[in-house]
Amino acid sequence: MGKKRHTQDKMWISTTEHIIDWGGKGSTIHGKQKFQKPLFYCCAISFLPFSSPVATPDGTIFEFTNIVPYIQKYKKNPVNGDPFKLSDLIKLKFSKNEKGEYYCPITGKIFNEYSHIVAIKETGEVYSYDAYDNLRNVEPFSKQKIITLQNPNEPDRNINEFYCFKNGDDLNFEPKTENTMNLTNSQKKLMSKIQKEAGTLTPEAEYNNIHKRIKTQEGEEEDKQIEPPKPKKKKTFINPLKLKNPLPKDFKIEPKAFIQIKKMEVKNRHSSQTEGKASGSFTSTSLTPAYKNEFRMKNDQEIRKDYYQLIKSRQIKGEIELSTTLGKMSLLIHCDYCPKTGENFIELCESKYYNGLTFHRLIPEFMIQGGDPKGDGTGGTSYFGKQFEDEFHPKIGHNRKGILSMANSGSNTNGSQFFITFGPCTHLDGMHTAFGEVVGGKEVLSVMESIPTKTGDKPEKEIKILEATVLKNPYREIIAEILSKQFIADKKLKEEKTGGTWTNFRGLKEKKPEEPKTSSRPVIGKYMKK
Repeated sequence: MGKKRHTQDKMWISTTEHIIDWGGKGSTIHGKQKFQKPLFYCCAISFLPFSSPVATPDGTIFEFTNIVPYIQKYKKNPVNGDPFKLSDLIKLKFSKNEKGEYYCPITGKIFNEYSHIVAIKETGEVYSYDAYDNLRNVEPFSKQKIITLQNPNEPDRNINEFYCFKNGDDLNFEPKTENTMNLTNSQKKLMSKIQKEAGTLTPEAEYNNIHKRIKTQEGEEEDKQIEPPKPKKKKTFINPLKLKNPLPKDFKIEPKAFIQIKKMEVKNRHSSQTEGKASGSFTSTSLTPAYKNEFRMKNDQEIRKDYYQLIKSRQIKGEIELSTTLGKMSLLIHCDYCPKTGENFIELCESKYYNGLTFHRLIPEFMIQGGDPKGDGTGGTSYFGKQFEDEFHPKIGHNRKGILSMANSGSNTNGSQFFITFGPCTHLDGMHTAFGEVVGGKEVLSVMESIPTKTGDKPEKEIKILEATVLKNPYREIIAEILSKQFIADKKLKEEKTGGTWTNFRGLKEKKPEEPKTSSRPVIGKYMKK
Protein backbone atom coordinates (compact mmCIF):
# COMPACT_ATOMS: atom_id res chain seq x y z
CA MET A 1 0.00 0.00 0.00
CA GLY A 2 1.04 3.60 -0.27
CA LYS A 3 -0.12 7.14 -0.49
CA LYS A 4 0.05 7.27 -4.30
CA ARG A 5 -1.48 3.91 -5.05
CA HIS A 6 -4.39 5.51 -6.94
CA THR A 7 -2.33 7.86 -9.06
CA GLN A 8 -2.34 5.43 -12.06
CA ASP A 9 -6.12 4.94 -12.00
CA LYS A 10 -7.92 6.36 -15.02
CA MET A 11 -11.54 7.32 -15.56
CA TRP A 12 -11.40 6.38 -19.25
CA ILE A 13 -10.28 3.53 -21.57
CA SER A 14 -7.11 4.16 -23.56
CA THR A 15 -6.83 3.41 -27.29
CA THR A 16 -4.56 0.42 -26.68
CA GLU A 17 -6.92 -1.06 -24.09
CA HIS A 18 -9.84 -0.49 -26.45
CA ILE A 19 -8.08 -2.45 -29.25
CA ILE A 20 -6.65 -5.28 -27.13
CA ASP A 21 -9.16 -5.83 -24.32
CA TRP A 22 -12.44 -4.49 -25.76
CA GLY A 23 -12.31 -5.71 -29.35
CA GLY A 24 -11.70 -2.35 -30.96
CA LYS A 25 -10.59 -2.03 -34.56
CA GLY A 26 -6.80 -2.10 -35.15
CA SER A 27 -5.03 0.73 -36.86
CA THR A 28 -4.33 0.55 -40.61
CA ILE A 29 -1.73 2.51 -42.52
CA HIS A 30 -3.61 3.76 -45.61
CA GLY A 31 -4.76 0.19 -46.37
CA LYS A 32 -1.22 -1.16 -46.88
CA GLN A 33 -0.46 -4.80 -46.21
CA LYS A 34 1.86 -5.84 -43.43
CA PHE A 35 5.56 -5.88 -44.29
CA GLN A 36 6.81 -9.46 -44.75
CA LYS A 37 10.44 -10.13 -45.54
CA PRO A 38 11.70 -13.40 -47.13
CA LEU A 39 13.56 -15.90 -44.95
CA PHE A 40 17.16 -16.59 -45.89
CA TYR A 41 16.70 -20.39 -45.76
CA CYS A 42 13.46 -20.53 -47.79
CA CYS A 43 12.46 -20.06 -51.40
CA ALA A 44 10.87 -16.66 -51.97
CA ILE A 45 8.14 -18.21 -54.17
CA SER A 46 7.19 -21.42 -52.35
CA PHE A 47 8.12 -20.23 -48.80
CA LEU A 48 9.63 -23.71 -48.19
CA PRO A 49 13.22 -24.58 -47.26
CA PHE A 50 15.41 -24.91 -50.34
CA SER A 51 17.70 -27.78 -51.34
CA SER A 52 19.41 -26.23 -54.41
CA PRO A 53 19.48 -22.47 -53.75
CA VAL A 54 20.02 -19.87 -56.47
CA ALA A 55 19.79 -16.10 -56.29
CA THR A 56 19.03 -13.19 -58.56
CA PRO A 57 21.59 -10.37 -58.83
CA ASP A 58 19.55 -8.32 -56.33
CA GLY A 59 19.99 -11.07 -53.67
CA THR A 60 16.56 -12.76 -53.62
CA ILE A 61 16.90 -16.50 -52.95
CA PHE A 62 14.85 -19.13 -54.83
CA GLU A 63 14.73 -22.89 -55.08
CA PHE A 64 16.15 -23.91 -58.45
CA THR A 65 13.31 -26.29 -59.29
CA ASN A 66 10.76 -23.51 -58.62
CA ILE A 67 12.38 -20.56 -60.39
CA VAL A 68 13.30 -22.36 -63.63
CA PRO A 69 9.69 -23.08 -64.75
CA TYR A 70 8.66 -19.51 -63.91
CA ILE A 71 11.43 -17.94 -65.97
CA GLN A 72 10.83 -20.33 -68.85
CA LYS A 73 7.16 -19.36 -68.95
CA TYR A 74 7.23 -15.60 -68.23
CA LYS A 75 10.82 -14.62 -69.13
CA LYS A 76 10.71 -12.10 -66.26
CA ASN A 77 12.20 -11.50 -62.86
CA PRO A 78 9.55 -12.53 -60.30
CA VAL A 79 10.66 -9.72 -57.97
CA ASN A 80 10.41 -6.61 -60.16
CA GLY A 81 9.05 -7.92 -63.47
CA ASP A 82 12.12 -6.95 -65.52
CA PRO A 83 13.25 -9.23 -68.41
CA PHE A 84 15.26 -12.12 -67.01
CA LYS A 85 17.24 -15.11 -68.32
CA LEU A 86 18.21 -18.38 -66.67
CA SER A 87 21.87 -17.55 -67.21
CA ASP A 88 21.47 -14.58 -64.82
CA LEU A 89 20.85 -16.92 -61.88
CA ILE A 90 23.71 -17.33 -59.41
CA LYS A 91 24.21 -20.67 -57.73
CA LEU A 92 24.69 -20.30 -53.96
CA LYS A 93 26.96 -22.47 -51.83
CA PHE A 94 25.85 -22.50 -48.18
CA SER A 95 27.95 -24.17 -45.47
CA LYS A 96 26.28 -26.49 -42.96
CA ASN A 97 27.48 -27.73 -39.58
CA GLU A 98 26.93 -31.15 -38.01
CA LYS A 99 23.43 -30.15 -36.83
CA GLY A 100 22.40 -29.06 -40.33
CA GLU A 101 22.47 -25.34 -39.49
CA TYR A 102 23.73 -22.78 -42.00
CA TYR A 103 26.81 -20.90 -40.79
CA CYS A 104 29.70 -18.75 -42.00
CA PRO A 105 32.76 -20.93 -42.74
CA ILE A 106 35.16 -18.11 -41.77
CA THR A 107 33.73 -16.67 -38.55
CA GLY A 108 31.84 -19.83 -37.54
CA LYS A 109 28.70 -17.86 -36.63
CA ILE A 110 25.35 -19.56 -37.21
CA PHE A 111 22.99 -17.63 -39.47
CA ASN A 112 19.64 -16.43 -38.13
CA GLU A 113 17.04 -13.85 -39.12
CA TYR A 114 19.21 -11.06 -37.63
CA SER A 115 22.42 -12.01 -39.48
CA HIS A 116 23.89 -9.85 -42.22
CA ILE A 117 24.51 -12.40 -45.00
CA VAL A 118 26.34 -11.80 -48.28
CA ALA A 119 27.52 -13.94 -51.20
CA ILE A 120 30.40 -13.63 -53.66
CA LYS A 121 28.91 -13.12 -57.12
CA GLU A 122 31.68 -14.99 -58.99
CA THR A 123 31.80 -18.15 -56.83
CA GLY A 124 28.45 -18.13 -55.02
CA GLU A 125 30.13 -18.73 -51.63
CA VAL A 126 27.98 -17.46 -48.75
CA TYR A 127 29.57 -15.60 -45.80
CA SER A 128 28.60 -13.22 -43.06
CA TYR A 129 29.25 -9.52 -43.61
CA ASP A 130 31.82 -9.60 -40.78
CA ALA A 131 33.91 -12.08 -42.75
CA TYR A 132 33.62 -9.85 -45.82
CA ASP A 133 34.97 -6.93 -43.81
CA ASN A 134 37.95 -9.03 -42.67
CA LEU A 135 38.66 -10.24 -46.21
CA ARG A 136 38.39 -6.70 -47.56
CA ASN A 137 41.14 -5.58 -45.17
CA VAL A 138 43.45 -8.32 -46.47
CA GLU A 139 42.55 -8.18 -50.16
CA PRO A 140 40.53 -5.34 -51.69
CA PHE A 141 37.00 -6.32 -52.77
CA SER A 142 34.66 -4.10 -54.73
CA LYS A 143 31.05 -3.91 -53.59
CA GLN A 144 29.95 -4.91 -57.07
CA LYS A 145 31.36 -8.41 -56.48
CA ILE A 146 29.11 -9.17 -53.51
CA ILE A 147 25.37 -9.78 -53.23
CA THR A 148 23.44 -8.94 -50.08
CA LEU A 149 21.15 -11.87 -49.26
CA GLN A 150 19.89 -10.51 -45.94
CA ASN A 151 20.49 -7.20 -44.18
CA PRO A 152 18.53 -6.75 -40.93
CA ASN A 153 19.45 -3.04 -40.84
CA GLU A 154 17.85 -2.37 -44.23
CA PRO A 155 14.81 -4.65 -44.68
CA ASP A 156 13.94 -3.45 -48.20
CA ARG A 157 12.43 -6.69 -49.57
CA ASN A 158 8.70 -7.12 -49.04
CA ILE A 159 7.26 -10.37 -50.37
CA ASN A 160 3.84 -8.78 -50.74
CA GLU A 161 5.33 -6.28 -53.22
CA PHE A 162 6.82 -8.96 -55.50
CA TYR A 163 5.73 -8.67 -59.12
CA CYS A 164 4.70 -12.34 -59.36
CA PHE A 165 2.24 -12.02 -56.46
CA LYS A 166 0.81 -8.63 -57.38
CA ASN A 167 0.34 -9.70 -61.00
CA GLY A 168 -1.27 -13.01 -60.00
CA ASP A 169 1.16 -15.20 -61.96
CA ASP A 170 0.66 -18.94 -61.96
CA LEU A 171 3.21 -20.45 -59.56
CA ASN A 172 1.94 -24.04 -59.59
CA PHE A 173 4.12 -25.68 -62.24
CA GLU A 174 3.75 -29.41 -62.66
CA PRO A 175 6.47 -31.01 -64.80
CA LYS A 176 5.27 -33.11 -67.71
CA THR A 177 7.78 -35.81 -66.88
CA GLU A 178 9.56 -36.73 -63.72
CA ASN A 179 12.78 -34.84 -64.41
CA THR A 180 12.21 -32.53 -67.39
CA MET A 181 10.72 -29.57 -65.47
CA ASN A 182 9.03 -28.09 -68.62
CA LEU A 183 12.33 -27.92 -70.47
CA THR A 184 12.74 -27.02 -74.12
CA ASN A 185 13.26 -29.75 -76.70
CA SER A 186 17.01 -29.19 -76.85
CA GLN A 187 17.24 -29.30 -73.04
CA LYS A 188 15.13 -32.48 -72.91
CA LYS A 189 17.49 -34.22 -75.36
CA LEU A 190 20.45 -33.16 -73.29
CA MET A 191 18.81 -34.34 -70.04
CA SER A 192 17.77 -37.69 -71.46
CA LYS A 193 21.28 -38.31 -72.77
CA ILE A 194 22.84 -37.60 -69.39
CA GLN A 195 20.22 -39.66 -67.56
CA LYS A 196 21.00 -42.70 -69.68
CA GLU A 197 24.66 -42.42 -68.73
CA ALA A 198 24.37 -41.51 -65.03
CA GLY A 199 20.80 -42.38 -64.05
CA THR A 200 18.45 -39.92 -62.31
CA LEU A 201 20.06 -36.53 -61.75
CA THR A 202 19.85 -34.42 -58.63
CA PRO A 203 18.58 -30.82 -58.86
CA GLU A 204 22.20 -29.67 -58.52
CA ALA A 205 23.28 -31.71 -61.52
CA GLU A 206 20.21 -30.51 -63.48
CA TYR A 207 21.17 -26.91 -62.77
CA ASN A 208 24.76 -27.46 -63.95
CA ASN A 209 23.76 -29.07 -67.24
CA ILE A 210 20.87 -26.70 -68.06
CA HIS A 211 22.93 -23.67 -67.12
CA LYS A 212 25.75 -24.75 -69.42
CA ARG A 213 23.37 -25.44 -72.30
CA ILE A 214 21.60 -22.06 -71.96
CA LYS A 215 24.84 -20.13 -71.90
CA THR A 216 25.95 -21.88 -75.08
CA GLN A 217 22.68 -21.02 -76.85
CA GLU A 218 22.86 -17.37 -75.81
CA GLY A 219 26.44 -17.02 -77.08
CA GLU A 220 27.91 -16.27 -73.68
CA GLU A 221 31.08 -17.73 -72.20
CA GLU A 222 30.62 -21.27 -70.92
CA ASP A 223 31.09 -21.99 -67.27
CA LYS A 224 32.96 -25.03 -66.15
CA GLN A 225 30.47 -27.77 -65.38
CA ILE A 226 30.45 -28.91 -61.81
CA GLU A 227 29.94 -32.64 -61.87
CA PRO A 228 27.77 -34.12 -59.13
CA PRO A 229 29.96 -35.56 -56.38
CA LYS A 230 30.68 -39.23 -56.83
CA PRO A 231 29.85 -41.38 -53.82
CA LYS A 232 33.01 -42.13 -51.92
CA LYS A 233 33.87 -45.74 -51.42
CA LYS A 234 33.77 -46.56 -47.76
CA LYS A 235 37.03 -48.00 -46.51
CA THR A 236 36.42 -51.35 -44.93
CA PHE A 237 38.55 -52.16 -41.92
CA ILE A 238 38.74 -55.34 -39.94
CA ASN A 239 36.41 -55.37 -36.97
CA PRO A 240 38.11 -57.19 -34.09
CA LEU A 241 34.73 -58.20 -32.66
CA LYS A 242 33.95 -60.24 -35.78
CA LEU A 243 37.20 -62.17 -35.83
CA LYS A 244 37.40 -65.76 -34.73
CA ASN A 245 39.48 -66.66 -31.73
CA PRO A 246 42.30 -67.54 -31.82
CA LEU A 247 43.44 -65.16 -34.57
CA PRO A 248 45.35 -66.74 -37.48
CA LYS A 249 49.12 -66.72 -37.14
CA ASP A 250 49.57 -64.66 -40.32
CA PHE A 251 46.98 -62.07 -39.24
CA LYS A 252 48.35 -58.55 -39.79
CA ILE A 253 46.66 -55.16 -39.88
CA GLU A 254 47.96 -51.81 -41.08
CA PRO A 255 48.53 -49.15 -38.39
CA LYS A 256 46.26 -46.67 -40.21
CA ALA A 257 43.41 -49.20 -40.09
CA PHE A 258 44.05 -49.78 -36.38
CA ILE A 259 43.82 -46.03 -35.73
CA GLN A 260 40.51 -45.87 -37.61
CA ILE A 261 39.16 -48.74 -35.49
CA LYS A 262 40.19 -46.95 -32.30
CA LYS A 263 38.57 -43.71 -33.44
CA MET A 264 35.26 -45.50 -33.91
CA GLU A 265 35.29 -46.74 -30.31
CA VAL A 266 33.38 -44.55 -27.88
CA LYS A 267 35.62 -45.50 -24.95
CA ASN A 268 38.73 -44.24 -26.75
CA ARG A 269 38.88 -40.97 -24.85
CA HIS A 270 41.56 -39.05 -23.00
CA SER A 271 41.69 -39.63 -19.27
CA SER A 272 42.05 -36.00 -18.16
CA GLN A 273 41.68 -33.52 -21.04
CA THR A 274 38.24 -32.35 -22.20
CA GLU A 275 37.01 -30.98 -25.54
CA GLY A 276 36.79 -27.47 -24.07
CA LYS A 277 33.52 -26.69 -25.84
CA ALA A 278 31.76 -25.40 -22.72
CA SER A 279 34.48 -22.94 -21.75
CA GLY A 280 35.10 -21.95 -25.36
CA SER A 281 31.45 -21.18 -26.07
CA PHE A 282 31.22 -19.27 -22.78
CA THR A 283 33.96 -16.82 -23.84
CA SER A 284 33.32 -16.73 -27.61
CA THR A 285 30.15 -15.72 -29.44
CA SER A 286 31.25 -17.50 -32.64
CA LEU A 287 30.94 -20.97 -31.09
CA THR A 288 27.74 -22.91 -30.58
CA PRO A 289 26.79 -22.87 -26.88
CA ALA A 290 27.69 -26.09 -25.04
CA TYR A 291 26.58 -26.82 -21.49
CA LYS A 292 28.46 -30.04 -20.78
CA ASN A 293 32.14 -30.93 -20.91
CA GLU A 294 33.21 -34.29 -22.30
CA PHE A 295 36.62 -35.92 -22.41
CA ARG A 296 38.10 -35.47 -25.86
CA MET A 297 38.89 -38.32 -28.25
CA LYS A 298 42.52 -39.41 -28.50
CA ASN A 299 44.43 -38.14 -31.52
CA ASP A 300 46.51 -40.29 -33.87
CA GLN A 301 49.76 -39.79 -31.97
CA GLU A 302 48.19 -40.78 -28.64
CA ILE A 303 46.72 -43.93 -30.21
CA ARG A 304 50.13 -44.84 -31.64
CA LYS A 305 51.65 -44.67 -28.17
CA ASP A 306 49.61 -47.77 -27.27
CA TYR A 307 51.75 -49.99 -29.48
CA TYR A 308 54.91 -47.83 -29.37
CA GLN A 309 55.24 -48.50 -25.63
CA LEU A 310 55.01 -52.27 -26.12
CA ILE A 311 57.69 -52.18 -28.82
CA LYS A 312 59.97 -50.12 -26.59
CA SER A 313 59.49 -52.29 -23.51
CA ARG A 314 60.16 -55.52 -25.44
CA GLN A 315 63.03 -53.99 -27.49
CA ILE A 316 61.65 -55.33 -30.80
CA LYS A 317 63.54 -54.61 -34.03
CA GLY A 318 62.38 -54.56 -37.64
CA GLU A 319 64.08 -56.36 -40.54
CA ILE A 320 64.13 -55.37 -44.23
CA GLU A 321 65.89 -56.78 -47.28
CA LEU A 322 66.82 -54.08 -49.81
CA SER A 323 67.45 -55.43 -53.33
CA THR A 324 69.35 -53.05 -55.64
CA THR A 325 70.90 -53.30 -59.09
CA LEU A 326 74.27 -53.83 -57.37
CA GLY A 327 73.18 -56.47 -54.86
CA LYS A 328 71.18 -57.07 -51.70
CA MET A 329 71.52 -55.50 -48.27
CA SER A 330 69.95 -56.54 -44.97
CA LEU A 331 68.70 -53.66 -42.84
CA LEU A 332 67.99 -53.73 -39.10
CA ILE A 333 65.46 -51.08 -38.01
CA HIS A 334 65.68 -49.88 -34.39
CA CYS A 335 61.94 -49.53 -33.79
CA ASP A 336 62.46 -49.41 -30.02
CA TYR A 337 64.74 -46.35 -30.32
CA CYS A 338 62.83 -44.42 -33.00
CA PRO A 339 59.32 -45.92 -33.21
CA LYS A 340 57.71 -43.30 -35.44
CA THR A 341 60.61 -43.11 -37.89
CA GLY A 342 60.78 -46.90 -38.01
CA GLU A 343 57.04 -47.14 -38.68
CA ASN A 344 57.36 -44.61 -41.51
CA PHE A 345 60.17 -46.53 -43.25
CA ILE A 346 58.73 -50.03 -42.75
CA GLU A 347 55.20 -49.11 -43.85
CA LEU A 348 56.53 -47.32 -46.94
CA CYS A 349 58.36 -50.55 -47.77
CA GLU A 350 55.15 -52.53 -47.17
CA SER A 351 53.32 -50.30 -49.66
CA LYS A 352 56.15 -50.81 -52.23
CA TYR A 353 56.80 -47.06 -52.22
CA TYR A 354 60.55 -47.43 -52.74
CA ASN A 355 60.35 -50.04 -55.51
CA GLY A 356 61.82 -48.62 -58.72
CA LEU A 357 63.32 -45.49 -57.13
CA THR A 358 66.95 -44.52 -57.63
CA PHE A 359 69.76 -43.28 -55.39
CA HIS A 360 70.04 -39.71 -56.71
CA ARG A 361 72.99 -38.47 -54.61
CA LEU A 362 76.37 -40.07 -53.87
CA ILE A 363 79.34 -38.54 -52.05
CA PRO A 364 82.33 -40.89 -51.52
CA GLU A 365 83.52 -41.32 -47.90
CA PHE A 366 80.27 -39.67 -46.79
CA MET A 367 76.90 -41.20 -47.82
CA ILE A 368 74.47 -42.27 -50.56
CA GLN A 369 70.92 -40.84 -50.60
CA GLY A 370 67.62 -42.12 -52.09
CA GLY A 371 63.89 -42.44 -51.54
CA ASP A 372 62.73 -39.52 -53.72
CA PRO A 373 60.13 -40.29 -56.45
CA LYS A 374 61.21 -37.16 -58.35
CA GLY A 375 64.86 -38.24 -58.34
CA ASP A 376 66.26 -34.79 -57.60
CA GLY A 377 65.99 -34.56 -53.79
CA THR A 378 62.95 -32.26 -53.71
CA GLY A 379 60.07 -34.78 -53.44
CA GLY A 380 58.78 -37.57 -51.26
CA THR A 381 55.90 -38.01 -48.79
CA SER A 382 55.93 -39.76 -45.46
CA TYR A 383 53.60 -42.61 -44.49
CA PHE A 384 51.67 -40.16 -42.31
CA GLY A 385 50.94 -37.83 -45.23
CA LYS A 386 52.96 -34.93 -43.81
CA GLN A 387 56.39 -34.16 -42.43
CA PHE A 388 57.05 -35.53 -38.96
CA GLU A 389 59.36 -34.75 -36.08
CA ASP A 390 62.94 -35.92 -35.41
CA GLU A 391 63.73 -38.75 -32.99
CA PHE A 392 67.22 -38.82 -31.50
CA HIS A 393 68.50 -41.65 -29.29
CA PRO A 394 71.91 -41.82 -27.55
CA LYS A 395 72.38 -45.53 -28.34
CA ILE A 396 72.53 -44.99 -32.11
CA GLY A 397 74.47 -42.32 -33.97
CA HIS A 398 76.38 -41.68 -37.20
CA ASN A 399 79.58 -43.23 -35.83
CA ARG A 400 80.28 -46.01 -38.33
CA LYS A 401 79.71 -47.30 -41.83
CA GLY A 402 76.23 -48.53 -42.82
CA ILE A 403 74.09 -46.30 -40.59
CA LEU A 404 70.58 -45.75 -42.01
CA SER A 405 69.32 -42.21 -41.37
CA MET A 406 66.60 -39.78 -42.50
CA ALA A 407 67.37 -36.96 -44.93
CA ASN A 408 65.65 -33.65 -44.22
CA SER A 409 65.62 -29.96 -45.10
CA GLY A 410 65.73 -28.78 -41.49
CA SER A 411 64.43 -29.60 -38.06
CA ASN A 412 61.30 -31.83 -37.97
CA THR A 413 60.97 -32.09 -41.77
CA ASN A 414 61.28 -35.85 -42.27
CA GLY A 415 59.55 -37.42 -45.26
CA SER A 416 60.50 -40.46 -47.33
CA GLN A 417 64.14 -39.73 -48.24
CA PHE A 418 66.92 -41.57 -46.43
CA PHE A 419 70.67 -42.06 -46.69
CA ILE A 420 73.27 -44.70 -45.75
CA THR A 421 76.70 -43.63 -44.46
CA PHE A 422 80.02 -44.77 -45.95
CA GLY A 423 81.89 -43.97 -42.72
CA PRO A 424 81.69 -42.08 -39.41
CA CYS A 425 79.73 -38.79 -39.68
CA THR A 426 79.34 -37.73 -36.06
CA HIS A 427 78.65 -34.11 -37.05
CA LEU A 428 75.20 -35.30 -38.20
CA ASP A 429 74.17 -36.40 -34.69
CA GLY A 430 71.35 -34.23 -33.41
CA MET A 431 70.56 -33.07 -36.94
CA HIS A 432 69.36 -36.26 -38.69
CA THR A 433 67.45 -39.20 -37.19
CA ALA A 434 69.52 -42.40 -37.27
CA PHE A 435 67.04 -45.28 -37.06
CA GLY A 436 68.73 -48.38 -38.54
CA GLU A 437 71.89 -49.95 -39.92
CA VAL A 438 73.15 -52.33 -42.56
CA VAL A 439 73.85 -55.73 -40.96
CA GLY A 440 74.38 -57.74 -44.14
CA GLY A 441 75.74 -56.92 -47.59
CA LYS A 442 78.14 -54.13 -46.63
CA GLU A 443 80.25 -55.05 -49.64
CA VAL A 444 77.41 -53.63 -51.77
CA LEU A 445 78.01 -50.27 -50.06
CA SER A 446 81.68 -50.45 -51.03
CA VAL A 447 80.70 -51.05 -54.68
CA MET A 448 78.30 -48.06 -54.55
CA GLU A 449 81.02 -45.83 -53.11
CA SER A 450 83.40 -46.71 -55.97
CA ILE A 451 80.99 -45.49 -58.67
CA PRO A 452 82.09 -42.12 -60.13
CA THR A 453 79.72 -39.14 -59.95
CA LYS A 454 78.87 -36.22 -62.22
CA THR A 455 77.59 -32.69 -61.63
CA GLY A 456 75.32 -32.43 -58.62
CA ASP A 457 76.78 -35.57 -56.92
CA LYS A 458 74.62 -37.78 -59.14
CA PRO A 459 76.04 -41.26 -59.89
CA GLU A 460 77.09 -41.78 -63.50
CA LYS A 461 75.69 -45.31 -63.38
CA GLU A 462 72.05 -45.60 -62.29
CA ILE A 463 71.61 -47.36 -58.93
CA LYS A 464 68.01 -48.46 -58.56
CA ILE A 465 66.06 -50.07 -55.71
CA LEU A 466 64.47 -53.14 -57.26
CA GLU A 467 62.46 -54.20 -54.21
CA ALA A 468 62.22 -53.48 -50.50
CA THR A 469 60.97 -56.62 -48.74
CA VAL A 470 59.80 -56.46 -45.12
CA LEU A 471 60.94 -59.57 -43.25
CA LYS A 472 59.70 -58.49 -39.82
CA ASN A 473 57.14 -55.78 -39.08
CA PRO A 474 56.82 -55.36 -35.29
CA TYR A 475 54.07 -52.75 -35.62
CA ARG A 476 51.58 -55.06 -37.33
CA GLU A 477 52.50 -57.93 -35.01
CA ILE A 478 51.90 -55.86 -31.87
CA ILE A 479 48.65 -54.44 -33.25
CA ALA A 480 47.41 -57.99 -33.98
CA GLU A 481 48.25 -58.94 -30.40
CA ILE A 482 46.37 -55.91 -29.01
CA LEU A 483 43.29 -56.73 -31.09
CA SER A 484 43.42 -60.38 -30.05
CA LYS A 485 43.45 -59.44 -26.35
CA GLN A 486 40.66 -56.93 -26.95
CA PHE A 487 38.63 -59.62 -28.71
CA ILE A 488 38.99 -62.02 -25.77
CA ALA A 489 38.15 -59.33 -23.20
CA ASP A 490 35.08 -58.12 -25.11
CA LYS A 491 33.85 -61.66 -25.66
CA LYS A 492 34.26 -62.50 -21.97
CA LEU A 493 32.39 -59.34 -20.98
CA LYS A 494 29.59 -60.15 -23.40
CA GLU A 495 29.23 -63.68 -21.98
CA GLU A 496 29.05 -62.31 -18.43
CA LYS A 497 26.26 -59.92 -19.41
CA THR A 498 24.22 -62.57 -21.23
CA GLY A 499 24.91 -65.30 -18.64
CA GLY A 500 27.01 -67.48 -20.92
CA THR A 501 26.71 -68.75 -24.45
CA TRP A 502 23.56 -70.41 -25.80
CA THR A 503 25.12 -73.86 -25.15
CA ASN A 504 25.93 -72.99 -21.55
CA PHE A 505 23.08 -73.42 -19.01
CA ARG A 506 24.91 -71.92 -16.07
CA GLY A 507 23.37 -68.54 -16.61
CA LEU A 508 19.84 -69.86 -17.23
CA LYS A 509 19.06 -70.80 -13.61
CA GLU A 510 16.27 -68.91 -11.92
CA LYS A 511 17.57 -66.16 -9.73
CA LYS A 512 16.18 -65.81 -6.22
CA PRO A 513 14.60 -62.46 -5.52
CA GLU A 514 16.92 -60.23 -3.58
CA GLU A 515 15.88 -59.63 0.04
CA PRO A 516 15.66 -56.03 1.14
CA LYS A 517 18.75 -54.87 2.95
CA THR A 518 18.25 -54.41 6.69
CA SER A 519 20.13 -51.98 8.84
CA SER A 520 20.54 -51.63 12.60
CA ARG A 521 20.25 -47.85 12.31
CA PRO A 522 16.85 -46.24 13.03
CA VAL A 523 14.78 -45.46 9.95
CA ILE A 524 13.13 -42.08 9.51
CA GLY A 525 9.36 -42.39 9.80
CA LYS A 526 9.56 -45.75 11.54
CA TYR A 527 6.60 -45.02 13.87
CA MET A 528 4.53 -43.10 11.35
CA LYS A 529 1.14 -44.58 10.44
CA LYS A 530 1.04 -46.09 6.99
